Amino acid sequence: MMNGSIRAAAKSLGAMVVSGVLMLSATLPAKAADNLPISAFFGTFQGSGIAVSQDAIYAPETARDMDVTIRQAGDGFTVQWTTVSRSGAGEIKRKSESLTFRADTNGSRYVTDQRADPFSPDGLAWANIEKQTLNVFLLLIDAKGRYSLQRYARTLGARGMELLFVRTHQGSDRRIVKGLLVKIAN
Repeated sequence: MMNGSIRAAAKSLGAMVVSGVLMLSATLPAKAADNLPISAFFGTFQGSGIAVSQDAIYAPETARDMDVTIRQAGDGFTVQWTTVSRSGAGEIKRKSESLTFRADTNGSRYVTDQRADPFSPDGLAWANIEKQTLNVFLLLIDAKGRYSLQRYARTLGARGMELLFVRTHQGSDRRIVKGLLVKIAN
């Protein structure tokens, strides 16, 4: 159940969605079966969401404010994102990340040199586009051989950019974040 501050944030987000819908509709493909070009995802998006965590004992649900900027970088793109989370106790955490991807030889995937080894502390990152969704994956394997996979799925639609983040550890979903972002700049 949403508390008052989350409900108020969701209502204010609705006003931004209306203006973002018109800007976004021009980027959608003619056929739903076609993958969008990476350029359709370019821009700055802001919004909010809710995280549900299996790891949190006292506050399994937390509110998130999210920003993402995706821009061209050579034959690929750079994605920068920031997440601000607020715990039930009022603790605020801010996390930012930036990765630059280039198209691989077959053109359906994007790779990065910044995170190119799943056994390093930074792990392995790659991206792809499936229809209207830009997926960014991060794979980490620890010293004991246990893995953690993060997926950031950013889907363009009539309401804006829907975010689905899933962190899976050893096959079990440990954290899921769902949110809605609207385009505020090209």
